Amino acid sequence: MENIEELIDQLNEQDKKKKATPSSDGQAKTRKFWWLMSAGVPVAALLIVVLMDSVFMPAFVDRDVAIPLPSIVGQPAEQAMETLENIEVTPVVTGSQFSAEVPQGNVISQDPAAGIEVKPGRQVRLILSSGQNVVSLPNLVGKSLRESKILLLGMGLQVGSIEFAYSELNAKDVVETQSPQPGTEMKKQSIVNLRVSLGSEQRLVAVPDLSGFTEEEAKTVLSEHELQSEVQLFSDETFMSGFVMGQAPTPGDSVEAGSVITIMVNQ
Repeated sequence: MENIEELIDQLNEQDKKKKATPSSDGQAKTRKFWWLMSAGVPVAALLIVVLMDSVFMPAFVDRDVAIPLPSIVGQPAEQAMETLENIEVTPVVTGSQFSAEVPQGNVISQDPAAGIEVKPGRQVRLILSSGQNVVSLPNLVGKSLRESKILLLGMGLQVGSIEFAYSELNAKDVVETQSPQPGTEMKKQSIVNLRVSLGSEQRLVAVPDLSGFTEEEAKTVLSEHELQSEVQLFSDETFMSGFVMGQAPTPGDSVEAGSVITIMVNQ
């Protein structure tokens, strides 16, 4: 880019030097003037010839002269592009950047910069503002963990640590708390930490030994241990009628409170 700018500056400087140095064309124009005068050409015709030769033709030939670029930084994109097109240069949007100062859709920078002289047709590269690089953190409490992750990632935020804990108030995988708090203004790519429910805590109880108990006694013992019972009847002459012959799960096993224990009772 710098090489192109240097080349433009060199060409502009050469053009200035040419204009400052008397040219052979200028000398020829002077000789032409005195020749016309000596030939007796009328003054009006002479003036027309001089104007055409010295004013109109140079203006026509130099219509592509370099002009300084105006400053378009801060302008809305459409206005900036119209401004550049009006001076016959070509605006090209090459990217965008976050900015807390420049509103979204307005020009952050231009290249070449304002004041640089360019010729018609030259491309001017523009960077537009993407707006502020901050978002307002939504309320995630009560949402599922999956929904919260999708929402945060869609806003350009990251999910940080996730703490799981049992809860009597919320179902499993529901967000209970978040940090920072809802409404906090955060830069994109910031981290949000969550506390998520595991649901009600499942308490474990040991299965009691029911051998030697009657059916009713076994049911009472299981109820005292927060367990339920299911009875299966068998016939075995080696056992007393109405007493427990066996059970499943076996005594000493750990099961969740409320589990069903099968007791085999002899008829």
